[in-house]
Amino acid sequence: MRPRYKLGLFLAAIGGGVAIAALQPPVEEPPMTGPPMTFQLVKVSPLYDAVYAQGEITTDTGTAFADFLKANPVKPGTTLYFDSPGGDVGSGIELGQAIRKAGLDTAVAIPAAGTVATQPAMCASACTLAFLGGEERTVAAKSRFGVHRFELDSDVKNVAKKTQKVAGILVDYIGDMGASPEMFAYAARDGNDAKNENHQIMWLDADTMAKLKITTSENIKAVIVDRTGAATLRVKDIDGADQFGEIDFYCSGKNLVARGYFAKPDATYDANTALGVNWSVSGAATPATNVAVPQGQYRVVPPASGNQQLAVDIDVTPQTFGLLLAAKSVSLHVTGPSSYAGVDVIGAASALPAKVPSLLKIISVCAA
Repeated sequence: MRPRYKLGLFLAAIGGGVAIAALQPPVEEPPMTGPPMTFQLVKVSPLYDAVYAQGEITTDTGTAFADFLKANPVKPGTTLYFDSPGGDVGSGIELGQAIRKAGLDTAVAIPAAGTVATQPAMCASACTLAFLGGEERTVAAKSRFGVHRFELDSDVKNVAKKTQKVAGILVDYIGDMGASPEMFAYAARDGNDAKNENHQIMWLDADTMAKLKITTSENIKAVIVDRTGAATLRVKDIDGADQFGEIDFYCSGKNLVARGYFAKPDATYDANTALGVNWSVSGAATPATNVAVPQGQYRVVPPASGNQQLAVDIDVTPQTFGLLLAAKSVSLHVTGPSSYAGVDVIGAASALPAKVPSLLKIISVCAA
């Protein structure tokens, strides 16, 4: 499915300003017939929920999202996944503002119940404006993110003047959401979609989205430290988003071990409690690979007295080691039964610095 709409706007002058009232289709395109956007709660793990937003953004989308939040109290920091060809630009801005107010993150991907792995999706046209509402924003590998210029209907009076005012509204909104106003300049360029007969869509690659701050990257620090006499690669999230975003890699005998640090569980640790331990590893051009760790390949280190962290030691197999060396993004997920809430925390997150693979090779002589 491809975006079938330009951002053709119907404008209403209010108090000398310009308000975006509705989206008008370009003359050469048929009326929109796709289903309107719906919102669905997806349980990706026993304790993690996500929101899946699929379909075209209409003038009713803002109300639908508000109703969804009333019926489903979603915690700040929850990820809202988009798969949308666009729609009404004013409603896209309204949805983005509501997402920011709710403190949600956004992603372009299709989530699935019971797994952190996702499938590629698309977000184009007005969807790109709604996407900017996320506090943390990611576009999954092979997903597509497309922008294009807006147009006014030819029968709108003072087209040039009102076009300038609408451009100002869009640029201000983009900047307010933390992205670069240069995003608007990219939207004004000729498209690069050969399959679109009008060549209107400009699909942005990962480097461009990072440059324009459309996507956000976590501040990850990677250093080699001495851990009780063993050289250890410490990969730590230092942007404050996750207090325990840290993984240590070190050799223990002939095994390469990863120690993930997690929040102290609410319940007393029971050594017989089986946990769900999973790696989620993404390459530069590959979707997330979800690798489950069997119970015999991890060991839980209970929190010391007064310590607010729980450590989990994981044997890194040759298969996982190969994935880590090629990784662009790594997450470590530990989940437990509902009585063991608090373990369900990401150990290390996305946007690994380029030096991680080389440093991992240095300390992982046991994996050679």
